[in-house]
Amino acid sequence: MGVTKFLIILLATGIFILSYTKSDNQRIVNGDKKPFIEFYKSVMYTIDDTKIEQMIQSNKTFIYDKIRELYDASIIFKTESSQNTINAKNITQSNDIFYINNDVYLHNSSGFDIKTNNLVYDSSKNIIYNNSKFYITYLENKFSGINLYYDIIQNDFIANNINMKINLQE
Repeated sequence: MGVTKFLIILLATGIFILSYTKSDNQRIVNGDKKPFIEFYKSVMYTIDDTKIEQMIQSNKTFIYDKIRELYDASIIFKTESSQNTINAKNITQSNDIFYINNDVYLHNSSGFDIKTNNLVYDSSKNIIYNNSKFYITYLENKFSGINLYYDIIQNDFIANNINMKINLQE
């Protein structure tokens, strides 16, 4: 008799759990949107069949429904010819687009560095762009301008209002 009651309760519980649907509403507590998941001092990898394509490190990561927010973060990604490292205080990722803000520093293993206050990195198209002032250092040469466009694969730069300080060697 006890086994029959147990099986009925088990069946009823299973039916209840299967019929329960989770609400798609965002978590809102005291009027503020709260993340679904929080990570501290995290490292995330994007891996294909043969290699690590991308690594993201951050002190804090908040994951919402369709957005990731990273604080004090770094993105490291490789191409056929170089490795790029982007450091910033704030990075917001929506799908393949990274909005990188506050003390942005990009280092490329081919020898150039970019400093700016914001960048947008489209990882699906392998381009980086911004609409604010930037500074580039390449082999002791200095460039500055606005509206940077950088094709990572072709290693091509386009920008407006360029100022250059080039060190000529004899």
